[in-house]
Amino acid sequence: LSFAAVAVILFAMQGDRQKISLWRKWGYLQWAIALGMLPITLAMFQQVSVVAPLANMLAVPVFDLLAVPLTLTGVAAFSVLPDSVAGFFFHAAAWLLQALWQVLEFLARLDFTQWVQPAPAPWTLLCALLGVALLLAPRGWPARWVGVIWLMPVLLVRPSGPGPGELWFTLLDVGQGLSAVVRTQAHTLVFDTGPRFGETFDTGESVVVPYLRAVDASRIDTLIISHGDIDHIGGAQSVLAELPVGTVLSSVPERLAQAQPCRAGQAWQWDGVEFTMLNPEEGMVSGRVNNASCVLLARSRYGSVLLPADIEAKAERRLIDRYGKELRADILVAPHHGSKTSSTPEFIETVAPRYVLFPVGYRNRYHHPNPAVADRYASLNITALDSPTSGAVEFRLRETGMELAPYRVRHKRYWYAD
Repeated sequence: LSFAAVAVILFAMQGDRQKISLWRKWGYLQWAIALGMLPITLAMFQQVSVVAPLANMLAVPVFDLLAVPLTLTGVAAFSVLPDSVAGFFFHAAAWLLQALWQVLEFLARLDFTQWVQPAPAPWTLLCALLGVALLLAPRGWPARWVGVIWLMPVLLVRPSGPGPGELWFTLLDVGQGLSAVVRTQAHTLVFDTGPRFGETFDTGESVVVPYLRAVDASRIDTLIISHGDIDHIGGAQSVLAELPVGTVLSSVPERLAQAQPCRAGQAWQWDGVEFTMLNPEEGMVSGRVNNASCVLLARSRYGSVLLPADIEAKAERRLIDRYGKELRADILVAPHHGSKTSSTPEFIETVAPRYVLFPVGYRNRYHHPNPAVADRYASLNITALDSPTSGAVEFRLRETGMELAPYRVRHKRYWYAD
């Protein structure tokens, strides 16, 4: 980003713009940087700060021309002046930065500070770069205004989504935890939100929300939190704060605002795709009990997905007894991350999946998936994918067949090599 910003400055200040006054030059530079960086920031972050030019116009002079010189003067003064006198320079710098921070916080709180949109298609980025080059070209360059037209695709083109009856399923890479997204033509479901690490970082904010914005899912119709373990519920508050959510279902509804209990038998249909809750049964103990986890089956005419969360052998047997062959699914997210307490041979044979997904962390301390469990799936020729190797895994169940797209396969980098 820094190299790109410098390149924008060098390009924007060529020609007769070198001759304009200092303050006009300063204002023009902030606009030029914001415009020149727009395609890159949209591609990387799916958002652009609308107030960044104004914030930089205020912050850079205060910091570079006042705060830094005052601080360096204070450092030099300590060797020749009393501490009380030298400390004045530090206090002055601190006062300036505190006042600046209050102004920047005010700007950040404004409702219109961020332009947020889905990840742009590669071809629109090429158009945008040409548009930026035209708009920042030297005066006298013919038809510079055409650059606005070249910018339009990156701002207006939206990614394609599921068609009627299609089911698009993505297992997100949240490390040792679980979060998955199910999309139909006009609806979005999020199953669990991954872990939280301390008070300031969770995968709801850092993984789930950015993914949903990237695929143009601006609303969650149903959020399911399978149970209360931190690696499943950890990002829920961030998701609820960042995006509008219709219905919240959980086996621990008391821990989430406006949540309702998930119960076996709950069912609904979206755009030709059927959703059925298989667990927990009425009267089961809630709380941090794995076998009381919400279990969801999503079934379309082109294939199905079973999300059993952290259930263990006892709950697997109960599901087999109650549903039998109705448990069959093309894609199975391994119960309890592939723990040895789950994925019994009878459960695997009943579900009979084509793919099993292990949502695990790289070299996790639980040693998931358990080697014996992985061998059970392999012995039945079930294709296994895990988060550390594949990254996020997307399946598109459509009329033309099942399309599989692991992130680390689509976006190969040399540092992914073994």
